Amino acid sequence: GFFQIREGTGRLTKAAYSVKSRIACFGFSSGVFSIYLMPGVEALHKLSIGGDPIDSIAITASGDWICAGAADSGQIAVWEWQSETYVLKQQGHHAGVNAVAFSPAGGALGAQGSKA
Repeated sequence: GFFQIREGTGRLTKAAYSVKSRIACFGFSSGVFSIYLMPGVEALHKLSIGGDPIDSIAITASGDWICAGAADSGQIAVWEWQSETYVLKQQGHHAGVNAVAFSPAGGALGAQGSKA
C-alpha cells in the first residue's frame, strides 16, 4: 500500500527497513529521522541529530538499533528505540558520513565519508 508522512520535516533523503522487526526509518533534509512500526505506519519516535540532511540510515538485523548519519556535520547517532536511549552520538567525522552499516550480528558499525 501507499502511505504519506506529513510531518513538516523536509524532503525524504534516506530510508531503511527491517523485515524481522517491521521497523521503518526515514531520514529527512531537516536532520530529523522518524521511526515507524509497519505495516500500520505507527509512529514510534521522531528525533533530530541537527539541522543537516540525513545522508545515511542503517538498522541492525534485529531491528533494535538505528543509526543515522549526516555528511555535512560529520555526525552519527545510534538510537535504541525500545529503551529510548542513544547508544552513540558522535560528531567530528571530518570526511563526512555518506554511508553507515551494521555488521550482520549488530556488534560493529562502519561509517564511510568522502568529503572533497
